[in-house]
Amino acid sequence: MRWHVWCYVIWTSVDRGNISEALKDVSNMKTTDCTVEPEALVFIVDDEPMVGLVAESILQERGFRTRFFSDPLLALQSLGTEMEFPVLLLTDFQMNPMNGMQLIASFKEVLPKLKTVLYSGSACRDLAAQYQVGPDRIVKKPFLPETLVGQVESALAM
Repeated sequence: MRWHVWCYVIWTSVDRGNISEALKDVSNMKTTDCTVEPEALVFIVDDEPMVGLVAESILQERGFRTRFFSDPLLALQSLGTEMEFPVLLLTDFQMNPMNGMQLIASFKEVLPKLKTVLYSGSACRDLAAQYQVGPDRIVKKPFLPETLVGQVESALAM
């Protein structure tokens, strides 16, 4: 299956509620060897479950362990209840009740060495520069699976 299928499934699909079909298409895509340690836990936060679950599937195919949250407040609350902490936070920019930059700042208060990747259809470096705490990497939506994985791996290598 071609890499561009992921973007087609997510960004041009008329039926945006068909998560299982999107995940089935992603799971059939070409994969490469994982270059991360198997214990790497990534928190993915996106208030659009379809996008977050596809990002989760892409990273799981590459050997990452993931935990998806559709609510940024629940992701923050999990820091007090989880037995382990994430090594990386992957988050969308535009969410409610807080945006991705605010979420990154809140996570960094608890985990100052946490690596972060922000993705958005509207966010850019200029916007991120307006915040005191910024992401390690920024990915513009829509993105290809290899772009997402490349930015996550690059952030982890810092």
